[in-house]
Amino acid sequence: MNWQYNPYAIPSLVSAVVAVVVMAVAWRRRAASGARAFFFFMLAIWVWTTFNAVLLVTPDIPAQLFWVKMLYFGVVTVPVGWLTFTIQYTNRQEWLTRRRLGLLFIHPALTLLVIWTNDAHHLMWRYTGIDYARPFIPAAILSNGIWFWNVVAYNYALVLIGTVLIIINIIRSPQLYRRQATFLLVGAFVPWIASVMYVFGLGPVPFLDLTPIAFTISGVAFAFAIFRYRMLDIAPIAREAIVQSMPDAVFVLDGQNRVVDMNPAAQRVLDRPASEIIGQQAATILSDRPDLVEDYRNMMEGQSEIALGRGETQRHYEMRISPIAGRRHDMGRIIVLHDITTRKRTEAEMRKAKEAAEDANRAKSAFLANMSHELRTPLNAIIGYSEMLVEEAPELDPDQLAADLDKIRGSGRHLLGLINDILDISKIEAGRMDLYLEEFDVAYLVQEVVTTIQPLAQKNNVVLTVHQPEDLGYMFSDIIKVRQTLINILTNAAKFAADGSVTFSVERNGDGFTFTAADTGIGMTTEQMDKLFQPFTQADTSTTRRYGGTGLGLAISQRFCKMMGGDIFVESKPGEGSTFTVRLPVKVTPPS
Repeated sequence: MNWQYNPYAIPSLVSAVVAVVVMAVAWRRRAASGARAFFFFMLAIWVWTTFNAVLLVTPDIPAQLFWVKMLYFGVVTVPVGWLTFTIQYTNRQEWLTRRRLGLLFIHPALTLLVIWTNDAHHLMWRYTGIDYARPFIPAAILSNGIWFWNVVAYNYALVLIGTVLIIINIIRSPQLYRRQATFLLVGAFVPWIASVMYVFGLGPVPFLDLTPIAFTISGVAFAFAIFRYRMLDIAPIAREAIVQSMPDAVFVLDGQNRVVDMNPAAQRVLDRPASEIIGQQAATILSDRPDLVEDYRNMMEGQSEIALGRGETQRHYEMRISPIAGRRHDMGRIIVLHDITTRKRTEAEMRKAKEAAEDANRAKSAFLANMSHELRTPLNAIIGYSEMLVEEAPELDPDQLAADLDKIRGSGRHLLGLINDILDISKIEAGRMDLYLEEFDVAYLVQEVVTTIQPLAQKNNVVLTVHQPEDLGYMFSDIIKVRQTLINILTNAAKFAADGSVTFSVERNGDGFTFTAADTGIGMTTEQMDKLFQPFTQADTSTTRRYGGTGLGLAISQRFCKMMGGDIFVESKPGEGSTFTVRLPVKVTPPS
């Protein structure tokens, strides 16, 4: 085959070499999004530019017609490759089903069939002669047929769709992708300009088709993006697929601390749409948190914990700040907020549980220390008086003997009460405390309770006053637990109101009874009242030393009241006394 030098072939040859280099780059990165389609696109360009160069150095007219047919293998596949690449690059892979891809190749296949059978119908072109005025080598003159314009329309449509997809992707990309966008726009528009100039004869050299060279320039532009901006490794689409869907809030700030991008999670954190945030200064957005703005204004890299919001809506975040480095300086920062509210709340609950366990342990330790004293005292009394009676009984007169025996009985009852309290709280905590319901006269119960408390009141020089209506009626409840509860609150009142007074009031309100014990004693602080109904705990350890007790009576009373469908309340001020109120239903419903 004869070849003849033609300088117009040099750009096509150079483009073919460049296409091979770019193909090699794309193949090495074939695992990246769109890389395989990009390789196919550059392969089609290589076919087009290579056969175009061969065409331009072939002087033989029949051979020229053959190479024209060959280069159309590239002409018809370049637009398909371009569209396929742009679809993958813009993360629309769901468009590329096998069926749709097959439909895209129907027209190129028909075109190749028309070209290779053109001599029979001349739908693609008609050979009209030889142009001897062409520099360097003569060329065949071809008159374009109707199918040629059909090919132009189809190819332009595919290239247009791909270009529009690139432009839409650029518009949706943040400010930081502008340099990459510049190369994408070059790659998208240069082939358009070259093709229009050739098809309509507007170029500086009308017979020279610059379209394959222009597509090569597109490839170079994308290749530069691959080398410089790693387009196929970290494409903007990665942002759409990953950053947009990630649960962590992502903010992108430029060098002037302006928000240039944010993901949906960041919008939820601020409870504002991106349209109101992007372009604003960070200080403006966080105007209610000037401390955060000041602490992190100049921090380019770091990690810390912050809290946003107030009260129940407050959220805790782990904040990571990373720089966005440019060629000469830092272009901005990426701020990522990872929600750790659940973790912080869990930690707080665990901390409270630990503190509660420690408090309970201290309370039980104090209880054991107090209980040991409470148990030793009556036991020592019982043992001491018993030994004394054994030794001195024959010599003691009856009155002295009766007094000593009464002291033994009192200590025994006190010891029995302590043991009963321990057993009661243990059964309650184990869920084994039962109610024994019966009907009883409330007035008689009140009289019995007052009679029981009267000796303690007289001992402490306390004036005990009782207020109750004449006809209280009956209650259907556990009389033992009601009696124990009332004795506990009155004992507590009489014990702490030495040289004062206690007023015990009883009222019936519809379907319930209210028992109130108001004393003029030492009173309590709010902190002391918070501990009042905790087992093994007294309002103040100093009261234990001064007044005695185990700290179980009121805790047991409260649990009894709740078991019977009622409750116990307290109001108190230091130095002004305390008021205990017990509310119980007239008729307790048996537990199911």
